[in-house]
Amino acid sequence: MKTIIISEQDPAGLLMKKILVEEKGFKETGKMYADYPILALNGNELITIKEDQIYADLREIETDLFIFASKHAAESGRPTLTVHPCGNWGKAEYGGIDSYLPPTNASAMKVALLALKAYQEANNIKYDVSYEQTHHGPYLEKPQIWVELGSKPADWQDEKGARACVEAIMQVLENEREFPAAIGIGGQHYPQKFTQLALDTDWAFGHMCPKWALESLTKKSLEHAIEQTQERVVKIFYEKKGLGTEKQRIMKFLEEFNSESV
Repeated sequence: MKTIIISEQDPAGLLMKKILVEEKGFKETGKMYADYPILALNGNELITIKEDQIYADLREIETDLFIFASKHAAESGRPTLTVHPCGNWGKAEYGGIDSYLPPTNASAMKVALLALKAYQEANNIKYDVSYEQTHHGPYLEKPQIWVELGSKPADWQDEKGARACVEAIMQVLENEREFPAAIGIGGQHYPQKFTQLALDTDWAFGHMCPKWALESLTKKSLEHAIEQTQERVVKIFYEKKGLGTEKQRIMKFLEEFNSESV
């Protein structure tokens, strides 16, 4: 069973919920979570929560995969459809706990990314499509991915963008395919090279560490990222020009892994 999580505080998530109910067939089950009916379709559930998703405590929910349907905010305001795992490479400033990466599923994220790109191209919508690197909470012990609509309030109410996210979520719910998994290291928050590699090849990315978090990346935390990816991780891809001042230190311990520059 896979479980979609939507916050009552999240306008983009609520718009996706509306589409999932009215167009995809999610229906009430008679069960409740907090004050909200639990919805279901084909054995998968949709749960609405009161709190912001990045601070939620969802440990009592049994599921094989959390799919967070969420808004995405960015100072640039650039319309963007994103997919990412949550977790903190270092200090937990926005939910979760310090130096902990929840489990994630690289294949599910790849399926979502491909679906977002396919919808964007087929419908000629104005959005960029990208991975985001691993960031923010909540603390989870079960696998998770995020599918987000952004980056400003007007986008959060855009039905075309919301439908792209819904199509991605539906494909994740139906997916049983597994792809070769990789970890990404370096580069900007929106990792163009990792995104393009996933779009153009069979590679699927689990956790990714951006340039701004590299001071927290160690051999131990890299091994943690590998362990917290459901698939067997067979390669580490890194942006050699995106390692900044940490380049020499990171390149030294990467010698112990099957790694490749992009």
